[in-house]
Amino acid sequence: MAASEAAKSTSYYRQLFEELGFATPEPTTTYMDNKAAIDLAYNPEHHRRTKHITRRHFFICELVEDHSITVPYIPSADNIADFFTKILSNKDFFRLRNIIMNIA
Repeated sequence: MAASEAAKSTSYYRQLFEELGFATPEPTTTYMDNKAAIDLAYNPEHHRRTKHITRRHFFICELVEDHSITVPYIPSADNIADFFTKILSNKDFFRLRNIIMNIA
């Protein structure tokens, strides 16, 4: 679901930049730490486990097929977005905080 929202935002900003004259021919990279969601983005097979997913969440699949975005895997330990979305141990919290705030 979060990947679908990120894909919609990516599509919007790509169109905006294109209208402003800053079109990018290469796909936009959208990192994810969920291997199942990445697999679903690249191979949207409909089977028992994905029948509950509505059509609007398959928008990311269309963008991958159009080569507008790529969805590589990033380990959770390196995912800076986890700082804003998950409860972290003290060690991980301070490590990610230092990366975000550019503290050496």
